[in-house]
Amino acid sequence: MIERICYMDGMFVYESEMRVSVYDLSVAQGAAAFTMTRSFNKQHFKLPEHIARLKQSCELLSIPLPEDFEKLPSLIERMTEANESAFGPGEEYRMMWVVSPGTSRMYAEIPGTIPHSWMYGTMFPLRYTVQGFSKYFLDGVHCVTSQIQQVPDACVPSA
Repeated sequence: MIERICYMDGMFVYESEMRVSVYDLSVAQGAAAFTMTRSFNKQHFKLPEHIARLKQSCELLSIPLPEDFEKLPSLIERMTEANESAFGPGEEYRMMWVVSPGTSRMYAEIPGTIPHSWMYGTMFPLRYTVQGFSKYFLDGVHCVTSQIQQVPDACVPSA
């Protein structure tokens, strides 16, 4: 089996080498912005729009854009090419990118932490997330409307 290649804070690494510190704010407090895309005919669907929304999410959450953010389109292209042999013939994929604000200042001296905003990306076969869903296209799915409303606008920083 060929191991997939991921991107992490400026480096391409094998998926098994991905490590995020428990002190990173994206883990400890869920403070992160992310996007997920899927491919159609091996092409990322609406990639420019996803990147624009990821940038806007960072701005709304006051997460400084990582230094390499502007390189994201070329990083995605390189990661896609690097993973081509890891996917089987006809295999479609999902891609996920996460932007973290980094480690809290009080933990910044702990070895293995990243004290600045950074991003990581990964790709994996689409079948992992859609396996078993095809029956719903024919059978439908029971839907329940929740009484819980959206997060009020006042709880999200204004642009």
